[in-house]
Amino acid sequence: MSTSALQRQSVSQKRTMAVENPTGMQILQWISHIAGYRIFKMSAGKQHRHSQQTSSSGKQLVLLSVRDWDTLCIAAQFSNSLALFLPLDESVPLLEQQLGYRMDVVKPLNTGIPAVGQKAVFFRYNTTRLVLAFEATKPKEMIMNAWSHGKDKKWNSVPYARYRDGRQVHSFYLDMWLGMRKATLEALTDNILEVEHSDQVPSSFIVSGHSMGGGISTLAIIDIIEHLRTSFGSLSTQPRPWALDEKLGSFIRHITFAEFAASGQAYNEHLNEYYARYAILGIDLVHPFDFTTRLHLPFFRAWRGHRYVLPSASVKPFEKEYAAGRHDMPGYLRSVEWLRDNPRELVSLYDYGR
Repeated sequence: MSTSALQRQSVSQKRTMAVENPTGMQILQWISHIAGYRIFKMSAGKQHRHSQQTSSSGKQLVLLSVRDWDTLCIAAQFSNSLALFLPLDESVPLLEQQLGYRMDVVKPLNTGIPAVGQKAVFFRYNTTRLVLAFEATKPKEMIMNAWSHGKDKKWNSVPYARYRDGRQVHSFYLDMWLGMRKATLEALTDNILEVEHSDQVPSSFIVSGHSMGGGISTLAIIDIIEHLRTSFGSLSTQPRPWALDEKLGSFIRHITFAEFAASGQAYNEHLNEYYARYAILGIDLVHPFDFTTRLHLPFFRAWRGHRYVLPSASVKPFEKEYAAGRHDMPGYLRSVEWLRDNPRELVSLYDYGR
C-alpha cells in the first residue's frame, strides 16, 4: 500500500466476486486491536499480547551472505518497478537500466477480477534468471485489504473464513492468487523449458512482493514449490539435478517487503516447515516505523519466515522515499542498496509491535 494513495479517497468499485468485508464483530476486534497503538519503534524479543506465535518461535537468526544481499537488491528492484504503477512499456525500460540487463520475457498475470486486473508479472532475464513479482495495493484497492472473509452474493449472507487445507487465509488475496495460478505455473514451465532448449539450466528464481503483493506471494509460494517438484524435481518422471529437493534452497528465494499479512498461524507454521525442509530463504524486510504493521488483522498476526527490522542507519537517509507512513517501496529499495554496500547483522522479528 503506497502512502500517497492513502492521502486520496479510495474509489469504490462494484464488487463482482463473492467477497465482502469482515463481520461487524470482526471489525470491532480489528479496531480495538489497533486503536491503542502509537507508532513506536518495533523491537525484537517483546511478545505482544495479541501475537499468535509461541515463546519458542524465532530463536534462530539467519545470517545473510553477500549473495543474499545481491538477491535482496534484485528482488527490491523488481518490486519497485511494479510499485510505480506504470504501464509495462514504461516501467520495464527503467528496470532494465537499473538492473543492467534486458528482459527476455515480460508476462503480465491477470487475476480475472475486473476490479483488479493484473496483479503480478513474470520476468526472465540474462537467459536463465527467473523472477515472479506481485504488485502492491493500487489506490482503488485500499478497501480490498480488509476483505479477509468470503461472502455469498446474497445481501444478507454471513461472511465466513476461508481456508487452504484447513488453514485460514485472506479470502480476497486467495481469490487473486487462484485467478493467476494457472497462467503463472504455465509461464514458469514454459520459461524453464526455453532455458533448457538453449542448452542451459535455470540459475535462480525469485518470488517477491511488496505489501499486498507480499501477502499474495505467501499464498502462492507452496503451489510454486510443489509445481517445481512435480514437474522438474524429485517427484517428476524426469527429475532435473537443479530441481531436486536438496537443491531447491539454492534455486528459490522468497523475499517480501512489508508484507501485509494474509495467513494465520496454522498456514504460516506449515509454510515455515517448507522453508526448513528445502532450505529456502524466506525473508520479509520492514521499516521500524512502517505503519502497516499496526493494521494487520488479528487472526493473521503470526510469524512467517524471517521478518527483519531494518536498522536505523539504513532507513534514516531515505525517509523521503519511504514517505509519511514509512511504507513506500522506493524507500525499501534504497535501504536494501545501502545494506548491500554496508552489511549489518539484522534482528529477526517474529512478533508485532510492543
